[in-house]
Amino acid sequence: MDEIPEGYDNEPVITYKDFDKLLNYKDPQDCLIGKYDYKSLCMPRFPFCRNWRKAKARPPQKFFAVDEPLPFILCLLMGFQHAVAMVGGIIVPPIVIASTQSDPAIKSYLVSASLIVCGIGSIVQCMRWRIPRTRLYYGTGLITVVGTGVQQLQVIVSSIKQQLADGKDWNTAYGNILGTLLLCALTPIAISFFPRKLMNRIFPPWVTGVTVFVAGASLCGVGVANWGGGLGCTVFQTPDNPAPLCTGNGDVLLPFGNAAYLGLGFTVMAVIIVIELFGSIFMRNVAIMAGFLVGYAIAAVATYDGKHFTNDEAIKSSPNFQFMWLKTFPIGIYPAAIIPLIIGYAVDAANSIGDITASEEASALPTFGRDHDAHLQGGLLADGVSSAFSALATVTPVLVFAQNNGVISFTMVASRIAGVFCGIWLILFGIFGKFGGFLANAPNVILGGMQVFIFSSVAIAGIRLMGMTNYNRRVRFIQVMSVGLGLGVTIVANWGTNDLWNITPGMSSGVKSIRNSVVLVTGTGFAMAFIICVVLHNLLPEEEDPTALQEASARNAAAYGSHAGHGEGPAPVMSFHNPKMVDGDDTAHGGLPVKKVDLAPPSTVTM
Repeated sequence: MDEIPEGYDNEPVITYKDFDKLLNYKDPQDCLIGKYDYKSLCMPRFPFCRNWRKAKARPPQKFFAVDEPLPFILCLLMGFQHAVAMVGGIIVPPIVIASTQSDPAIKSYLVSASLIVCGIGSIVQCMRWRIPRTRLYYGTGLITVVGTGVQQLQVIVSSIKQQLADGKDWNTAYGNILGTLLLCALTPIAISFFPRKLMNRIFPPWVTGVTVFVAGASLCGVGVANWGGGLGCTVFQTPDNPAPLCTGNGDVLLPFGNAAYLGLGFTVMAVIIVIELFGSIFMRNVAIMAGFLVGYAIAAVATYDGKHFTNDEAIKSSPNFQFMWLKTFPIGIYPAAIIPLIIGYAVDAANSIGDITASEEASALPTFGRDHDAHLQGGLLADGVSSAFSALATVTPVLVFAQNNGVISFTMVASRIAGVFCGIWLILFGIFGKFGGFLANAPNVILGGMQVFIFSSVAIAGIRLMGMTNYNRRVRFIQVMSVGLGLGVTIVANWGTNDLWNITPGMSSGVKSIRNSVVLVTGTGFAMAFIICVVLHNLLPEEEDPTALQEASARNAAAYGSHAGHGEGPAPVMSFHNPKMVDGDDTAHGGLPVKKVDLAPPSTVTM
């Protein structure tokens, strides 16, 4: 094998020897169970009854490092917990896409195929290979499991509807989207070879954060629409124009926003809140899926005028076993979607950078340096290749999921063998076709309650990325311009699609493709926000570092800190730079020069 370049970690490939360790413990109990406090995973908490039962002093939970073998039971349990934590997010994109047609068999197939593809992609990311004779890796070698992305979801749905309006059948329209996704998957593959400085120069975290926030906020409307009854019945009711009745909720047909619909959807949110209050570590990690299942169960037994909110059409139409390519679609290209999908892939890449960095932090690994860069490069390359494979496997792009970092932090298990078992669980979930049919059979109102939570968490992740900068007037101006127009286009969907560029009888096919692309971009909030943000960021001149503002903040903290802390010392001072992010790179904040000024006194906590 080729020599590993100096400065890089040893090639972390899971081999049979790693699994062989599971069978070579001196004590059989260590092989199967190991020394892990399983009780702590299942014990509920009582936040309002601290004096009711004093907690017994317990030794700290054992931490399992990235390359440490796990006992077999713990492999199964941790893998299952990661998988269940992901299922709620994985099934949302295929269900939203399948809602643009009426065949329940396609919906259940897309759900199953998405689970299988995400399982395969997760195994690849966790195992990691080094490309021979290069310094390049394929995969991260961490617990960085992948799921279906939502950045391109708005573009995919709009493109399908546009093609349907042009007279194409649904299978052809979806096949064109798959071919375009396959072509545009070259974007994250190319980005994986960019030097970090170039990547930060083009789109630093605060730029992509704007796009992620607008995309999440846009999709919240999809969740609210499903919560109210369904996407196809959100029409204002007037005496002359009665609202259509909503389908997709079993045999119950009611107008949009009916109290029965809203109440059922709220059960999902209510369960998530209760679990967050009283749930054990395990339950809090799978709260989204638990809320979905409880809401689903309530909908299954509830009735309205003797009619049920669920039926078994999707379950009956699903085979006992599913796999990829049991349903195929004619691959084509939809030129109008190329630019928006490229933007979506670029945003996915930037989002993956933040998620991989968070995985390193949860796994007690450095979040800067050459090893960190190798993890990012391998993860982005695997994301690109997995997204290309997912298009060939008839499902939407996949990328690193963020919520699993919370599972690592809660359970103290960072061993990537748990990630491999997570992939195995996801593949099994997808293979059992009735399970996919069961998920696809859920009423719109229950899916909507879950989608609102998932999509709003995407928006919050964007806000977190937006804050990763040294704020000044220039940055604020760029974000105001891009967020304002991005959200505005989302709220008023026909702003750039109604009468911007009409189709004329003599319009050629090439001009029509350009026209469709322009209309699609101007009607897609996150695409508009990204274009404005990147253009202005690379057009407007840089400003000097606001040292005077930093020094003023430090003086204010020193003067008023004792009042803020109620006599317990100075208040925390927010640092204007992150040494881990800078590491000698003056582009970590989007090209702004960074002056490392110690603003806080020794007793001050730096955030």
